[in-house]
Amino acid sequence: MADKNKPDAAPFCMTVQAVFMLAGKAVVAGSIMSGTLKAGQKVKAEGGRKVFVVEKIEIANKSLPSAQAGQMVGLTLVGADAAALPAGMTIKNAD
Repeated sequence: MADKNKPDAAPFCMTVQAVFMLAGKAVVAGSIMSGTLKAGQKVKAEGGRKVFVVEKIEIANKSLPSAQAGQMVGLTLVGADAAALPAGMTIKNAD
């Protein structure tokens, strides 16, 4: 189990559990399986080519600058739509 006080050195990986549109932007909810994610970071769906920018990270309706493995988060992704990121999809670092 990930120590919530120690950053995970593994690459960022998250499984999408739900996606919804809010004010015209895709908000993706899920649990971070590994790594750390920061606002402004670029991510993409596994197997996809399109890159999305993490505009906002939220946990329990609180906006945070970063999140790490073991946390359940909501991500606002610039350039994404609900159809591009269905539940069960994996999101990873873009690089």
